[in-house]
This record gives sequence, C-alpha cells and structure tokens, in this order.
Amino acid sequence: APESKRQPKQYQECIGALRKLYDSNFEARDRFSTLKYDRESHSADYSFHTPALPDAVAFPASTEEVAKTVNVCAAYCVPVIAFGAGTSLEGHVLPTLGGVTLDMTANMNE
Repeated sequence: APESKRQPKQYQECIGALRKLYDSNFEARDRFSTLKYDRESHSADYSFHTPALPDAVAFPASTEEVAKTVNVCAAYCVPVIAFGAGTSLEGHVLPTLGGVTLDMTANMNE
C-alpha cells in the first residue's frame, strides 16, 4: 500500500513492540522478521492481484503467541493477515495496507 495510506508511526511502534515481545523469549527470536526475503515470500498468492509487502512477518508457535501478536497489532490499529500455504486465488492473503502477516504453517504446534 502506498505509504500515504499507512500510519507510519503506528506501524513502527507496533513492529517495535512485536520485536520486543518475540525477543523476550530466546526460542522465539527467529520467529519475527522484517527481512525483505520473508516479506516478499508473504506478499503474493496465485491470484491476479498485484503483490503487496507486509511490514513484518510473524511465525507463531502457539495459539498464545498468535493471541499476543494480534493483541499488539490491535492496540496500534495495524492490520493482521493470516497466511497459510499462499495458494489463494482470491487475493485475501495480500497485505494491501501493509501490516503483519501471521504465517500459520511453519511452527504451529499448539
């Protein structure tokens, strides 16, 4: 999404809070990313829609981590996009307004 449609300060504060959340648990440190590679791999599906980069990608390992991530995003009014296999044909996994993508496939064990 164009930067003008976002609230950059809110997004930055949210990402900072999420990084703090994930960094507080040594085992979770590698499950939150703002790396371009991770963002690009969560920016498209099989639809005809234009890819859109999320601001960050979380790889939660439990329902508790999902809830905490969603709560932080809600507190900052930052969109959350659930991402499964990325095989959507409708474009509903595209982060058209940026936000945080939750990859529900990699680590979920609870």
